[in-house]
Amino acid sequence: MSDQSTSRRQSYDPEKTQWTAGDAKRNFGPKRGSDSRHDVAHDDTHAGTQRSVRRDEASSRPREMASSDWEHVSRRTRKARLRLTRVDPWSVLKTALLFGVAGAIILFIAVWVVWGVIGVSGAFESINKAVNDLVSSPTSTKKFQLSDYVNTGRVLGLTAVIGVIDAVLFTALSVVLAFLYNLAAQIMGGLELTLAED
Repeated sequence: MSDQSTSRRQSYDPEKTQWTAGDAKRNFGPKRGSDSRHDVAHDDTHAGTQRSVRRDEASSRPREMASSDWEHVSRRTRKARLRLTRVDPWSVLKTALLFGVAGAIILFIAVWVVWGVIGVSGAFESINKAVNDLVSSPTSTKKFQLSDYVNTGRVLGLTAVIGVIDAVLFTALSVVLAFLYNLAAQIMGGLELTLAED
């Protein structure tokens, strides 16, 4: 055993071993393969990091653009064009009757207030005196009184009658116009309306 170990040591003695140029380059030269693989791996890692950064930037830009576009769209006023092809006569009748009654009430109150102001101001006494001075004679005992012909009850009653007639005529005329509009809309297509949001 000792002879075999001695022979092995002698065979592996570096001083007695003859090295060729290729063996020296392989054993003692720079490890280009591992370094190159390390450099390639480093380059791949750096390139992957850059790609991920670019991907994040690209993904953030669409979100920013989408938000700005959304704000721009939300600020714009949306419009819609519609066509009025038919008006319901029943709804027109109810609406016109409501406006007619409201107009009659307003007319009645206005006449009542104006008539009261005229009576308080003494205009009726002035009118009676002027008429009596022009028409009456010194021998006549009967004097002219405007209230015998025109008084508060008669004025307000006439105003109420006029208001009722006005409401009925306004309602009937509105319904007739609704039917005429529906007929014209079937022929001409109706009115075009443009609606917009606030």
